[in-house]
Amino acid sequence: MVYVSSTTLVFLIVEVAQKVTHAAAGMTGWIAGKVGTASMAVGRYLAPHIQEQGSKLLQKGFGYDNSKANSTMEGAMTIAAGAVEGVSTVFDGLETSAKILGCSLSENSVKIIEHKYGQQTGNLASGTFDTVGNVFVVSQNVNYITPKGIAKKMVKRTGEAAVSDYKRDLRKSKSHFIDAGALYPDLRTLKE
Repeated sequence: MVYVSSTTLVFLIVEVAQKVTHAAAGMTGWIAGKVGTASMAVGRYLAPHIQEQGSKLLQKGFGYDNSKANSTMEGAMTIAAGAVEGVSTVFDGLETSAKILGCSLSENSVKIIEHKYGQQTGNLASGTFDTVGNVFVVSQNVNYITPKGIAKKMVKRTGEAAVSDYKRDLRKSKSHFIDAGALYPDLRTLKE
């Protein structure tokens, strides 16, 4: 029988946990990505029907003629595209900030632990933080794979696909800056 010290056993357990959770995070991420791809395809299929049915609803419910209903629906879709673009920009920024904050907290905590308790304890802390981060990623990915998660993602992707034709593509412009005149009205005419 082989006896292992408790310190070595703890390091071994943390190392195994880190590797297992890393693999689980990768696997669940791949599955969640495939679910996202499928939901985007369904969203692209349903998107044209949203505008068409919205126009029909405006014609029947509010008595609009065909051209006015289509124009109103196009305006609503343009406004919705702006809202989706704004909310997703804020959400992506918050998500990126959370990742940066988590990494910074982990790295700096490891540095403090290494300084105070030594390299070996710092390595243990690093493995522990990596494991906790991987478990968090796995839990997020598993939430995407549940029936409720799939339904939520399907609705979100359908909405994104419905308004995607109405978004302004900033990549087409040479600059991300917008002329001030495009944002603010020309007030010089008020003097006259």
